[in-house]
Amino acid sequence: MTEETTPMSSTVTEAAAPGPAQELTSRLRTAAEYLEEHGWVQDEERLDTGEVCLTGAVRWCAPRNGDEYLVRGVLRRRGRAESWNDAEGRTGGEVLEFLRSASVTDADLADTFGPQRQQMVSLVRRIAQLYDGPLFEPWDATYVLYADSRDDSRDDSVIWSVPWAAARDASQAAAYAASRAHSWDASCDASWAASDVASDVSRAVSCAAAAALHTRDLIGDRFTAADYTTLTQHWVTAVGPVHPDDARDGLLAETAPSHG
Repeated sequence: MTEETTPMSSTVTEAAAPGPAQELTSRLRTAAEYLEEHGWVQDEERLDTGEVCLTGAVRWCAPRNGDEYLVRGVLRRRGRAESWNDAEGRTGGEVLEFLRSASVTDADLADTFGPQRQQMVSLVRRIAQLYDGPLFEPWDATYVLYADSRDDSRDDSVIWSVPWAAARDASQAAAYAASRAHSWDASCDASWAASDVASDVSRAVSCAAAAALHTRDLIGDRFTAADYTTLTQHWVTAVGPVHPDDARDGLLAETAPSHG
């Protein structure tokens, strides 16, 4: 009796490339190795002697690429960040075991950063990339700040012009009304942190892009298309679209004019 055999397919199926959640989980594992090697500390992110806390390990375990701030956002959402690390009675062993076993899922990213989590991951990584090297300062500060029309009633008026402040407030109001206060805050925090070596103007441009992106799906009466393009105009001018579908959806801001 002849044994029948099934011909092997000549097509090789390649494994799918890891997605953001897998890549962020990988950083947790790298952080565990870093903490184990350098030691653990409470109440400080990193000591001169090398010891790190939980979020310090996430930050310092690998080159700066924005993922450290994305992971930190997820950990803070879970209640497993600075306060958990510094709690009385916490041990380095517990922190190490958490880093070895915890995972970041797509659901975590959605919960932490909102429906545009994939695009938010890309934006935060792009922000970090821009400021990882020669200082990237393409924006005309005098135009961005609207020096003679800013709202002096705001503590941050030196950064947020009247039009920007109104658009940002509209984005925040829309997010909060949709019960997405945490993810709006987390998105802005990650973008601000990823641009930590930049000037306040450039950090504001990055944060404005993140605020707009977070509430992109909420564009309507409360947060308008005009608000979106106001917040993204300077980013578009120097970098490109905030969301890959902005041009298709008529949301691609016009290039900001030069006021130099």
